[in-house]
Amino acid sequence: MLFFAYMGANFIIDLGAEIKNAGRNIPLSFAISIPIVIVIYTLIGLVDVGVVPCEMTANQPLSVSAGKFLGGPLATFFTVGGGLLAMATTLNATFMFGARYILVFADDEVVPKCLAAVSKRFATPHWGLLFMFLVSLVAMPLGTSSLTIFGITASIGSIVLLIPILIAAFLLPKRIPKVYAKAPFKLKGVWLWLLPALAILFGVFFVAALGMESPLGLALFVAWMVVGIIYYFVRNRYLKAKRGTGLDAIAKKGI
Repeated sequence: MLFFAYMGANFIIDLGAEIKNAGRNIPLSFAISIPIVIVIYTLIGLVDVGVVPCEMTANQPLSVSAGKFLGGPLATFFTVGGGLLAMATTLNATFMFGARYILVFADDEVVPKCLAAVSKRFATPHWGLLFMFLVSLVAMPLGTSSLTIFGITASIGSIVLLIPILIAAFLLPKRIPKVYAKAPFKLKGVWLWLLPALAILFGVFFVAALGMESPLGLALFVAWMVVGIIYYFVRNRYLKAKRGTGLDAIAKKGI
């Protein structure tokens, strides 16, 4: 529960280039926000089991507990308003950090540079955001019955996304010592390999657990990965044939 509840903290790092004094403010934001979130989550859980016995609320939404003391318009507001608010905040965060991925991909020419075009009026990558929106629409015809499957597919992707980063954190001091020397926050000694190793092990465990919960969700993730790998090699061959420079060489130019 803790892993998935605080997974969004990882995506704050994706906005580091746009945060003033990121080396100070990102750790500070973690130190302030995580304790607050822990307290709120704990209080919600206490209220939940305090209103209705935990046997009745196991694997049930909070609306079960809310229905015991909220009625009529209040129950409707809680159910509909809570769902809409959760969806709005999640979508806002997704488009916020997802757009940064597209900017990086476009800079490395993994995707066409036109997707990184920034709106003069809103200062947002409008074509990249539109691309994300259109990809998201693919799931709409499948209806709400597939939400759990897609949720598991997305969760697996979020975990797998971190594994290369953890490996890079371990290899960075040896492979690119100049970049490591500039880092305001460094892992040293035994922590340099212990923490990434533990995180990778937990990540593999969670992927396996999610895969057992929904084999179809895992299969969809694997299929999407295969599509991505094929696209990468096709794009790489196209750039090499056109300019004689592949994606690996382009990606290294900013190091």
